[in-house]
Amino acid sequence: MHFANGKLTDEVIANAVAAFPDLTQIGLSESNVGDEAMKSLAKLKWLEWMFMHGTNVTDVGLEHLKPLQNLKYVAVSRGGISPEAVKSFREQHPGTKLLLN
Repeated sequence: MHFANGKLTDEVIANAVAAFPDLTQIGLSESNVGDEAMKSLAKLKWLEWMFMHGTNVTDVGLEHLKPLQNLKYVAVSRGGISPEAVKSFREQHPGTKLLLN
């Protein structure tokens, strides 16, 4: 499911998660989602791919994603993500490719 270039709210993401609990991919690039939306996405236990270039996700949002053990690829904007958060995420998800741009 891809919502790229959208004016999304946390409620829209929460509703999408509730409606499609078995999502394996989600695209949120160039949208206004942030850390609160990551709380909802953390419920998608089968999620493998996340595209979040151009979002407002920070260290806090990345932390919310730690329970997702099936992640294979996460692309997120570098701006709000610290090197410490990257290190911590990679330690928790050694098989996940984390792309920062």
